[in-house]
Amino acid sequence: LAVGAPAGCLLTALCGIWSIYTMQLLAWCVDAAVAAGVTPKSYGELCLHSLGRTGGLLSAGNMLVSQLACCATYLVFIGDNVGQLLGVPKERVMLCVTPFFVLLCWLRDLSMLEPTSAIGTAVLLLALLTVLGEGLASPHEAAPRLASFDPSAVAPFIGVGLFTFTGHDSTVAVVLSMGERKGEYSSILLALATAGVGVILAYALACAVLYGDETQGNILLSVDGGLAAGLKACMSVAVLFSLPIKMFPASQIVEEALFTHDTAAGEGAGEV
Repeated sequence: LAVGAPAGCLLTALCGIWSIYTMQLLAWCVDAAVAAGVTPKSYGELCLHSLGRTGGLLSAGNMLVSQLACCATYLVFIGDNVGQLLGVPKERVMLCVTPFFVLLCWLRDLSMLEPTSAIGTAVLLLALLTVLGEGLASPHEAAPRLASFDPSAVAPFIGVGLFTFTGHDSTVAVVLSMGERKGEYSSILLALATAGVGVILAYALACAVLYGDETQGNILLSVDGGLAAGLKACMSVAVLFSLPIKMFPASQIVEEALFTHDTAAGEGAGEV
């Protein structure tokens, strides 16, 4: 809410509406492809069938860049939290963590990371409640900037808002996994997205009111104490193990670009 509460709420709502609409567009594209006799196995295949080779390549490049940027943001999150805990520069933490991130991306069976997803969700919920609890226990002076409009904060907001779309590649798999019930996707999407945007706005406003001008972009940096330190460490570990899942669509694209042609050539040679 650095941009100001009214403008921040409006921009967040618009970002949420646009995100819902684009996910619905993807669902309609999947339905159209299936009706045409083509069942895309991934977002990349859907783009290739819908937009042709050139459009498919552009979409693949866009996904690769966006997923890399998303993972870079998570590495910054880990650097901020662990760096604050250890009292070291976040850049040093990021450099130390990156090799583990690369090794995790080599996993061929992502189901091995399922427990970390459940644990991460539980830790995230506990962390969010802890932030609210700490704020209620020791409220800070109100932030005058909440009622104002700061144009300089719009650009950072747009940069963060773009990450709303990094999970859209999962839409294809979700729609296809629903089978005969995929017609319910639209209503489920609308219900979840409406609730999600409302909860995000309410939580952001509550934190901004409770922590005032000390509200950090990474809200976990606004709290101290033993419990907060433990949650920061657990959140950092959970985020680290979730990075391969975020990188999976980009990994698919790279593997298809590097090895599909070689495989096809080998099969052709075998037939000869």
